[in-house]
Amino acid sequence: MEKKNTILLTVIAVATLLVAVVGATFAYFTATTLGDEADGEAQTGTATTVGGVNLTMTTTTGDADMAYPGGYVVAGASVKATNSDVKNDYTTTFDLNGTITNNTGTVLNWYVYEVSALIDDPITANSCVREQQVQADGTTRYWYKDCELDSRIATTSSAIAKGTVPAATGEGLTTPGTATVEVVDEELEPAAGASATTYYYLVVEYPNDASNPQDADQGKTITAKLTTVDGASSVIKPGAGA
Repeated sequence: MEKKNTILLTVIAVATLLVAVVGATFAYFTATTLGDEADGEAQTGTATTVGGVNLTMTTTTGDADMAYPGGYVVAGASVKATNSDVKNDYTTTFDLNGTITNNTGTVLNWYVYEVSALIDDPITANSCVREQQVQADGTTRYWYKDCELDSRIATTSSAIAKGTVPAATGEGLTTPGTATVEVVDEELEPAAGASATTYYYLVVEYPNDASNPQDADQGKTITAKLTTVDGASSVIKPGAGA
């Protein structure tokens, strides 16, 4: 027997690029105003599925270092399945959703990773080294070199989903580019009377385009969120039960 439920909307993590522009002589960004995001503060939505398995989404570590091209925004979420049935093990499936809003004129890349434990520092501290080059017109071009992600979310081939976010359009980049993040048929297997937890990280890359000064991006924002789990269902594992 299978019963489907939808989990309430839950804002899990928001990482927003906020850049302060100082002086007209800089072709790239000059300061960042965003550091780490707080953990565990988001409202949580829960739905009960077959056998009393509850799914819960909670904020985990978010991080951002995108003052210059070559940086990242990371939004994290955990999903926990708690099984109140003390006789049966369950397999619980669900879909993971998110959104990205891009107010810059640069196409972004995004990746979703699933890991077994919390990542305290998704972006390695002090790893984003700023490079600079004086241009022919006298302005200075800045970018990040060798920003390091935690090894569990650093290899794009291990991502469980990926895509791109279109650039903002219109004069002054007034129409943002958006992308919907969806990962289907994820699974947790809570044992009888126990729980199971997995962690997800949405990584958004702001590429350095060496052929494009990206001047119009100054002062713009990028927002990444893991928002909901839905389509939840649970079935008793074969051979389980008393």
